[in-house]
Amino acid sequence: MHDIQKTALNRLLSVLTGLKAEYRINLPDGTTYGTLEVKTPDAPTEKAKRKAAYPHGERATYAQALIGNMMPGDVLSIDNFAYPQKIVAATLSSTAHRLWGTGSYVVQRNADGIHTEIMRLV
Repeated sequence: MHDIQKTALNRLLSVLTGLKAEYRINLPDGTTYGTLEVKTPDAPTEKAKRKAAYPHGERATYAQALIGNMMPGDVLSIDNFAYPQKIVAATLSSTAHRLWGTGSYVVQRNADGIHTEIMRLV
């Protein structure tokens, strides 16, 4: 360690001691200053994965088969037999966005709870 570094370290130690601060300084040569105990971090615990309601890709494949060939101006009314209406609407929106982009479709859940409609705009 250079003399200027020793001087800076001594000044730092006197300031920290004057403030009655808890500290620990570890130098590269293995020298330590201060009394603060440093705990080693605990090993990260593995979170339990939530069981998926549907297999990966199942809903996207379902929606792709329904709307994959739609042209601008086409309207499709889908009976919600395979999934709950909320899931069908979300899946259609996600797939339409992936296929055609933002603002190119409208998805609506009918009040009857049985049908979901999609219209391709552009």
